[in-house]
Amino acid sequence: MYGSKSQPQTGNTAGAIPKEYSGDWRELANIGACVPNVLYVSRADAADTRMTKCCTLHKKMLQTAGLVFAIVIFFLLPYFAVKVATLSEDMTKLSDGMAVLSGEMNKLKSMTQLRFAELEGDTVS
Repeated sequence: MYGSKSQPQTGNTAGAIPKEYSGDWRELANIGACVPNVLYVSRADAADTRMTKCCTLHKKMLQTAGLVFAIVIFFLLPYFAVKVATLSEDMTKLSDGMAVLSGEMNKLKSMTQLRFAELEGDTVS
């Protein structure tokens, strides 16, 4: 039994701790641990292990995806930095070319206006 004194067993005494106990505290703790608790559901009682396997697989997939994403960023960031630098140089060259062409267009416009003025002067007189 539980100690030196025994109690009469009447009714439902499942998980009941004797009132007078003079044994080791570890034994008492073991008795208390065997008492069923409806508010606590241990992991050992879980019947559906598929859910935990699914969660573990999902966690591993997310970790792998994060690692792949970090590696892609690591390699593509310098590539795009060089690409932007190259494109900015090209844009500078194009804007210089546009400035030259704009100056030439202004010259052609003024020459065209002078030519129209000469032609109008010839037709009027």
